[in-house]
Amino acid sequence: MWALLAFLSAVSKGLSPIAVRQISGLSAVRTSTYAQYWAALLIFPAFLLVEIPLTLDFIAPTLITTVLNLVATVLLISAIQKGEVSWVLPFLALTPALIIVTEYFIRGDIVSQESLIGILIIVAGSLFIGSNSLKEVIVLKGAHRAISDPNVLKAIGVAVLYSVSSVYDKNATLASDPITFVWVAIMLKALAFMGIVKAGSLFGGKKSVSLSRKQTYIFCLIGALIIGEAFFQMWAIVSANASEVLAIKRLSVGITAILGFIVLGEKATLYKVIGIALMIAGSISVYQ
Repeated sequence: MWALLAFLSAVSKGLSPIAVRQISGLSAVRTSTYAQYWAALLIFPAFLLVEIPLTLDFIAPTLITTVLNLVATVLLISAIQKGEVSWVLPFLALTPALIIVTEYFIRGDIVSQESLIGILIIVAGSLFIGSNSLKEVIVLKGAHRAISDPNVLKAIGVAVLYSVSSVYDKNATLASDPITFVWVAIMLKALAFMGIVKAGSLFGGKKSVSLSRKQTYIFCLIGALIIGEAFFQMWAIVSANASEVLAIKRLSVGITAILGFIVLGEKATLYKVIGIALMIAGSISVYQ
């Protein structure tokens, strides 16, 4: 059951970058703000279902993960807007490998041997996607190329932030329930982003932006995808290690890459296809 929920989270995550690429003329911060605003607007009626626990076990991890996700969201949207999604986003596949470390130090959780093998296969898939030949894979030329790409570096930074925030997500969810945590987290992020934009306008930034009807519909869709991604992930994370859930969720990278080929017309290379296949195989291993 948890693997299906993680996969549904991956589908939501994989569709979001394609929707974001349809938005032009807005900064990463403003794009993040409108996306979070619509997510908050759509999920607000769920306040009838939530009962917020006023305990340190819930409040502390919620605040920590909110701050980490604020930074990660801006970095990720900036990378999506300026980079090639089928090349940049696969490096988010590093997240599950990093979570093995953060999850152990923060929660003391240890993954199974099968999950470890699967996570390493997923990481290998990200190296294939960044290469054009087997020789380049062996000498890590794809990795060298990645280091020189600022958008890839942003994606790697997001992976690091996610590896920490996902563990605190689980702590907060276990201290409440998936609906409550997702509701609170989305509301906090929306308020924070709106505060950032408001502060920017007070200090000489752009005062307001008029959205077209198409942009409004796209942001509404992105908001719904944000809710789906978060809810399915938190529901899954209750029953499995964060590293295992995030490993399955990294199928979103393959989904985005495939849609990048089909929708955005990005170039499909043999090694990108091999990388996607490895990530799928790794995810299957994690679930065993």
